[in-house]
Amino acid sequence: MSTLLPLETFRRIVHYHPFHFFGLADSDNAPVSQCNDIIAKYGWQASDAAGRDDILQAIETAESKLKDYLRWSVAPHWVDEVLPFPQFHQVGNRYTANAAVDGRWMTVNATEGKIQAVGQETLTLIGTATITYSDADGDGLSDTFTATTVATTTETDSDDIDVYFGSADRLDNESANDNWKIAPVQKTINGNGTVTVRGRAWLLVKPILYEGLAATQGSPIDPTVAANFVTSVEVYRHYTNPDGTTVDTSQAVLIWETAAYPNFAQCCGGTVVSLTNTTDPASYYQAVARAGIRNAETGELNPAAASYDATNAVWSAVTWGLCVPPDRVRMRYKAGNPLVRGEMTRQLQTIVARLACAELVVRPTACDVANREFYRWQFDLARAAGNNDEQYRISNQDLNNPLGTRAGQVQAWKYVLDQAHVTSFVV
Repeated sequence: MSTLLPLETFRRIVHYHPFHFFGLADSDNAPVSQCNDIIAKYGWQASDAAGRDDILQAIETAESKLKDYLRWSVAPHWVDEVLPFPQFHQVGNRYTANAAVDGRWMTVNATEGKIQAVGQETLTLIGTATITYSDADGDGLSDTFTATTVATTTETDSDDIDVYFGSADRLDNESANDNWKIAPVQKTINGNGTVTVRGRAWLLVKPILYEGLAATQGSPIDPTVAANFVTSVEVYRHYTNPDGTTVDTSQAVLIWETAAYPNFAQCCGGTVVSLTNTTDPASYYQAVARAGIRNAETGELNPAAASYDATNAVWSAVTWGLCVPPDRVRMRYKAGNPLVRGEMTRQLQTIVARLACAELVVRPTACDVANREFYRWQFDLARAAGNNDEQYRISNQDLNNPLGTRAGQVQAWKYVLDQAHVTSFVV
């Protein structure tokens, strides 16, 4: 499961022991009480306790809810979506060219704001890096890993470098994707293009060891056994490719439905993809398109049909090739609140983590002492009575909070009210 807030960052915010959170313990590092227990990967591996997968689902829910109300994501990610193309309100009127009344390209509003780049998400393998483990704090346990690629890259922005479990360690023959991403890590690129990655050792437990009935609270993974950790990782350049020249890779794709009878014989051809049967109601025309960013903050984009001259490496706008405007446009872009030193901003890390705590149905371990952060942000501020006849009263605005009335939900909603993009209309 992929989230924008790494599980390790969540662990740090809720103050949980790193070994115990990631299912690690030996005779010297066992939980000191039943209250402070080992967290399993899945809830079914534990007894009446949430697993890390449950926490990931809560983080994903928190990020999704925040995006719905903020109209932007809490960190950059890639979006591939189909949007309606602008049409006249009057029935029967049609645009015949991609020009608005002000003479500029017509625009579409993406579902997300804070757009950073337009193009297709692309992963390019730089190389495999061998892991070296070390004891950074001198406590006798290898708690840090370092990996350096042999292959080099021309990439200079470390934010475009991501690290994944290698193919031999990924389950079910999955390709490299965000489910296998290792984060957070420190990434540097030297002048020769060599990438060095540094991070916490407990992030590199072999994934297979977390699966199955044996991976329960009663069978923690020994952090002193080197064979329990991976020996290499894959380093990728993860970036937005703006230069795709086909409908499968281009920044945008204009889409037309086929015409209904008696309009089969429209002017067609030119930039659209040819069809063997233009009268098929289930078929459609497509055209490669490019898109500029009119307003990055609000997500306003201006897609237009374009053709690539490979000889001169130049893009040029072209006519639609049909006498009616597109019905839809497929947009590919990267959007989200910018990273700071390669990570989600500290304020948003806290908001997401606390909202995720509130979204959890059960807590990871046995008692409130070990779950103090979970308990704090799961507490329902709308309670009228409870233990010792507690009485609480919050404002009507907080009580009507669409996220909920738990402490983490109320705090997140106050952030939304302060930071959301609000759509307005002029009558």
